[in-house]
Amino acid sequence: MHRDDLGWDVRFRASFDGGEAFTPSVKVSEIPYLPDRTDPLPLNVQGQVRPGRDEAVVVGVHNFNFSGGHTAGLAAAADGSFHPLWVGNPSGVPQLWTAA
Repeated sequence: MHRDDLGWDVRFRASFDGGEAFTPSVKVSEIPYLPDRTDPLPLNVQGQVRPGRDEAVVVGVHNFNFSGGHTAGLAAAADGSFHPLWVGNPSGVPQLWTAA
């Protein structure tokens, strides 16, 4: 649990019997993703109010900064090892990370 309910830890579980049972959940990364670490959060135009008239725009923070499943994946190697891919921000800049 993170103090703001917005951060998350990258975790992994595997099933070797088609989903009947799973291995215990383990942390993949020791450093959690914390949205408030990405400074400043980039603002994006989310839409327009009354386009073509008194052009007002709606500005907000894109949901990418709060989506743990965005740009994530998992590959399995021939030797049985797994290689997750996720977005992490330990440096303050969201970047792609992987581990074995």
